[in-house]
Amino acid sequence: MGDAAGIGPEIIAKAFALGELADAVVVGDARVMRRAGAAMTAVIDSPDDLSLVPPGCLPVLQPPGLPADLAGLPPGLLHARHGAAAARCIEHAVALVLGGAGVDCDGRARGRCCSVFMGAVRRATIPYQHAGRADDPDGHAEYFGVVP
Repeated sequence: MGDAAGIGPEIIAKAFALGELADAVVVGDARVMRRAGAAMTAVIDSPDDLSLVPPGCLPVLQPPGLPADLAGLPPGLLHARHGAAAARCIEHAVALVLGGAGVDCDGRARGRCCSVFMGAVRRATIPYQHAGRADDPDGHAEYFGVVP
């Protein structure tokens, strides 16, 4: 889903409405996705549940530990809860892929990530070492390098 306060949820909702996310599962918060414009969401427990999702419903897998009030925080606000939620979603998605979910027949991961504001992740005190690389000034590479 990316950052709950960023543009990621809106991009996902628009792409889904345009039919560009067939067989996709959003790892995120269903309330945030509805706030972003997803007309209907279906909360699932596993990517294996995708076949149970009714047509026209955006499948959302909500990782444990997401803040209950994520959708109630204003969009565009830099907040530690947004950063913690984005990090939790990424960690959960990575764990799913490492466990074999979201892997195509050639063994390649099919995951995608929407925008994550690393300032919010840093406010959430997620441990990673930001080296300030010229090609990655926000530290995405360092964070993704330490995702368990």
